[in-house]
Amino acid sequence: MKVQLTELENTVVVYSLNRLEPWIGSEGYSDLDTKEISEDTKIPMNKLRGVLSSLEQKEVMYSYEHDANDDWDRKPKWVKLWLFADQEETDIESIKLKCQIA
Repeated sequence: MKVQLTELENTVVVYSLNRLEPWIGSEGYSDLDTKEISEDTKIPMNKLRGVLSSLEQKEVMYSYEHDANDDWDRKPKWVKLWLFADQEETDIESIKLKCQIA
């Protein structure tokens, strides 16, 4: 199923595709936090939250909470990370095709 993306959604998807890293069992893996996406794309955080929510509703990306604190003796530091939906089973070309990105 192809989805129509807004200009800001397209910016986030292309940025995320460019940040994919090699991963066992798939062509690429991406887990980006909201702050990182905002800083790198220059999309203000208040707009970015809506863009990411829309990408979740369109089943392009999804989020999960992750403890970013590497020190096990400290209080957890929860951050929201973003992944492509089904990225373990989906290759980059399939994501581009679904999102109609050249």
